[in-house]
Amino acid sequence: MQDIVSSDGWVPPDVDALLVEAGLHGAVIHSNSWGDDTTAYTARTGDFDAWALAMPWSLSFIAPGNTGSSLLEPANGRNIAAIGASVKSEQSERWSASSTGPTEAGTNGIFALAVGTSIQSAKADNIADSYNGDLRTSSGTSMATPGAAGFAALLQQLVEDGWVSGNEERTNVSFASLAPAWEEGGNEDASLLLAEGFTPSGPMLRSLLALSSTPLQNDNRNGGEGGFELVNRHDGWGQLNLSALIDFEAIESELNGGFVSPASDVWIHDAYRLSEGTPQTWLEQRQEGAEALENLIANPWNGSGAVGPFLQTGDVWVQRFSLSENQEFNARMGHLASPEPTAVNDMQLVVRLSDGRIALGGIDDSQGESVLHYASVDLDNMTTFPPSNETTHGVRLSAETLDQVEWVEVEVRARFVAPGNSVGVLASTVHTPDSRLQSRA
Repeated sequence: MQDIVSSDGWVPPDVDALLVEAGLHGAVIHSNSWGDDTTAYTARTGDFDAWALAMPWSLSFIAPGNTGSSLLEPANGRNIAAIGASVKSEQSERWSASSTGPTEAGTNGIFALAVGTSIQSAKADNIADSYNGDLRTSSGTSMATPGAAGFAALLQQLVEDGWVSGNEERTNVSFASLAPAWEEGGNEDASLLLAEGFTPSGPMLRSLLALSSTPLQNDNRNGGEGGFELVNRHDGWGQLNLSALIDFEAIESELNGGFVSPASDVWIHDAYRLSEGTPQTWLEQRQEGAEALENLIANPWNGSGAVGPFLQTGDVWVQRFSLSENQEFNARMGHLASPEPTAVNDMQLVVRLSDGRIALGGIDDSQGESVLHYASVDLDNMTTFPPSNETTHGVRLSAETLDQVEWVEVEVRARFVAPGNSVGVLASTVHTPDSRLQSRA
C-alpha cells in the first residue's frame, strides 16, 4: 500500500513517482482506481505506458469508471489492464454501470472482468487521525480492479514458484516443504515437479490473464449482443477464473496418488526473463535515486541479461508443439507499445498446423474459433491482415479442428517494429521484444 495523502491533504504525487517507488520495493503489480472525466489519451495515460515500457516487469490495473459507456483515462493505456466489474453471482454477468470500450484508438479497452458488486471495502470518517477500521459495502470498477490485481499476484506466484514454466527442467519438491504452518496435514509423502521460477513481465502476466478467463454466457456476453469472439469491448477476455488455467481438482487427486506435475499442459516463454538478478535490483542499479522515469528513459536498456529474443522488423520466432488428443489449443501473446503518438508495433501471432493450414490472432469465426487460411496466404498483405493497436493477441483451435493434426508451430512475426531514438537498445522510443504464452489444454 502507498499512502498518497500528506499533511497538505489530497495532493497525490505524480504517478511515475509512485510507480518507481513501488518498483524499488519489488512490486510488479499496481492497482489504481482514479482518473479524470475524459476518454482522451492524457499525459497520465502516457506515464503509465512509458513506465511499462521502461520497466517491463510491471503491470498496472486501472479502474475504467462507472459510466455504463465509454471508459475513462488512464484506463485507455496500451500497456495496462482495464478491469470491468461483474455481478457477484454464480452466473457471471457484467455490472450494468461498468464502463466499456472501445477506446478512441479503436481498441477493445476492457481487458477482463472481476467481481465488483457488494464488496466490503474501507469506510472513511473524515477524521485525519482516527485510524478507524470501519467497513462499507461498495460496488464499482474500483472494487473489481484490486481483486483483479490480487488474481494477477497468484499468477505471478505460480510463475515464480515454477508451477507454470516452459522448456525448463522440473525437479521433485516435497509437498510438505511447501505447506504453510497452519496446514492440518495430508499428502505429507507426496511431491510436485516444479521448475526454476522467475519474475514474469507485464506482457507475460497479460498473456496469462487472457488465458485465465472464461467467457460470459451468451445471453450476457458483449453487452447482451452475444457472439463467440475471443475478446470483446464489454467483457474483454471474460471473467477472470484461475480454474481456466490450473485444474486444482486434478492436482489434488494426483497428490493423493503421491506425485503431480502441475500445469503440465501450459507452456510459457518470457523474453524479459532475467538470467541473473531480479527486476528490483535491475531497477535499483539503473534508477540511482534520480528523477522518476526520466532517468530510465535517458539511459535505455539493450536487453542484456534477459533471455530474449528481442525482435526487429522482419524477424520471426517459432516454437513447435506436439498435441494431446481431444484437446483444444490456445495461444496468447502480449507485447509492449510506446505511448501515443508512436505507432503500435505490428506483431502477428500465427499458428501453423501440420496439414498446412494457418491461423492468425484476432481473426475469429462466428463460433469463436480462429479462422484457418491456406499456407499460400500472404501474411504481409496489409489489406487482408491490417495492423492492430491491440497489445494482447489470441488464437483458439477446437479439438475437432485439430483432429488428425500431429503438431502446431507457433510463430511471433514482427511485421513492423518502429525504430527508436537510439541504436541497439530497447527502452528508447519503443520496445522491440514480446512475451508470449501457449497452452495445449
